[in-house]
Amino acid sequence: MSEANNTDDHGLHRARENRASVRRTSSALEGALAVASRPDPGRWMDAVSDAVSDLGAAFERHIVANEAPGGLLADMVAQSPRLVHQAETLRRDHDSLTAEIAGLAAGVRAAAAGVVDGDQISEVRTRGLSLLHHLSEHRHLGVEIVYEAYFVDIEAAD
Repeated sequence: MSEANNTDDHGLHRARENRASVRRTSSALEGALAVASRPDPGRWMDAVSDAVSDLGAAFERHIVANEAPGGLLADMVAQSPRLVHQAETLRRDHDSLTAEIAGLAAGVRAAAAGVVDGDQISEVRTRGLSLLHHLSEHRHLGVEIVYEAYFVDIEAAD
């Protein structure tokens, strides 16, 4: 196996690990949001805060691994320059998702700083579920570009 293939395999392996981490932490956030808040709204908000923090850290690792010089996005564009637009879309999506995660974290902190009421809980749930939906769409975009870069040979002719 050539050194380039080792690099590709390592980059894909890291991408899989980061993807799994984002998926696990997304699932943990969904679980935290789904728990009944009434018994202890402050505790509910703390659990959501912890889940958002974990998701933020996992997503940051995902961004670093994919956007770093020589990272997965750069490798995919080098392999298939036609994917430059899709790679840029993913980069912009990273920025948007990072802002959503930060906004949700700030909203949770603000709500937790006072007496937590039903309106705040509803707002946090709505924002959290919106974020989870956006993350799911992002994962699907990522799957498509990886497939296009590494598994489709558009040069082959039948």
